[in-house]
Amino acid sequence: MNRGNGVEGQLPEHRQKQYEAGVAMYQKLAAERDDFETKLHEANRKIAEMKVQVDSLNSVTSMMESSYKTAEIKMEERIARYQHERDEAVRRTATLEAILLNLHTILGNAIVLEGHDNADSQRPVD
Repeated sequence: MNRGNGVEGQLPEHRQKQYEAGVAMYQKLAAERDDFETKLHEANRKIAEMKVQVDSLNSVTSMMESSYKTAEIKMEERIARYQHERDEAVRRTATLEAILLNLHTILGNAIVLEGHDNADSQRPVD
């Protein structure tokens, strides 16, 4: 094949330099592409690892939220039970106070009546 310079298979010097520059540029771009593919693969691997970590943290968070809710429910039940016990104690105290007040009144009246009976029995009869 004749390329116009009379020497078959050879390029003119300026074309040879352009060809070499083109091959060098291709090789440089191919190396960059390979480097980017390696970096992309590494980034995808890290993303996969981080997804596993996020899933794990989400599981731990869900477990902690569940434990918290369970503890909160138990605490609310205990509070309700203690409030009921307190209310019952207040009710019993009020009942006992009323009974004691009634007993005090009854005993006071009995003492007053007995005092009158004693006073009447100690009076001379006319």
